[in-house]
Amino acid sequence: MQSSEPDVTRHGPPVLSWVAALAAALVVAASASAAGAVGAAAPGMYVNFNANHTFLVTLVDGTVVGSSAGAPATLPAGAYQLYLNDTSGALMQFDLGGPGVSLVTNMTNAEDLAASYTETFQPSSTYTFRDDDAAGSPVFSFATSSTIAVPSPATTTQPAPSPAAGATTGATSGSTDIVGSATAVPKNRGKLTATVSTAGKLQLGSAGRSVTVLKTGRYTIAVVDRSRTAGFTLQETKRSARSLSGALFSGSRKLTLDLTPGQWFFYSNAISKKTYFLVTR
Repeated sequence: MQSSEPDVTRHGPPVLSWVAALAAALVVAASASAAGAVGAAAPGMYVNFNANHTFLVTLVDGTVVGSSAGAPATLPAGAYQLYLNDTSGALMQFDLGGPGVSLVTNMTNAEDLAASYTETFQPSSTYTFRDDDAAGSPVFSFATSSTIAVPSPATTTQPAPSPAAGATTGATSGSTDIVGSATAVPKNRGKLTATVSTAGKLQLGSAGRSVTVLKTGRYTIAVVDRSRTAGFTLQETKRSARSLSGALFSGSRKLTLDLTPGQWFFYSNAISKKTYFLVTR
């Protein structure tokens, strides 16, 4: 994540249908519940992808999350359920990071209308978000309280909250594994390297060799992208994609992702060649 950039004028997002966003979020939440997910009861944080290429991030009461100037507002530390809504179809890459959290997604190149993630914000920490696909995008940040103030979703029974009506004031911006959630921590399997050459060629490697089979677990992925036209997307078959690097991103970053058993593949964009590998138990 980059350091905060100078403040810019905030543009009010276009009128969006929270009914549609909530309906999409409820579908995601219901699917997660059916699969035994524990994060559905965590307090809600709502991330809207707006048609004018801005993000609106709010809490259930309509409080806007994120500041690009001065001391960041303080948020109660603990686990939150993030509901992402891209019914606008805007192609953006939401990049949220900080201690224990690394969430980077472009909603499968704007094909996914909604997604849900459980993230745990550690005490006395600072988190940032931005749009990786917008050159010079401002970095927004928020801080957390010194103690855990939000109950763990594993011990909470309240239903997932709905967004406050009329929440329209927002901030401009900043794979489906849960990083930093209340679930058991997967075994650390070490490091991988995801590279994009200047010509747009992709490679996922370990110890200098291209991967073909990996063990299930948590991996630290060093991303090195030398292209300004190609990205790096990682995906498990029949699951949502994880965008490691957007089409306009060029540079280096590190991500932590949990790889589960199954067939995985990576690609540059929706129509590019896919390279497959297996994750075993």
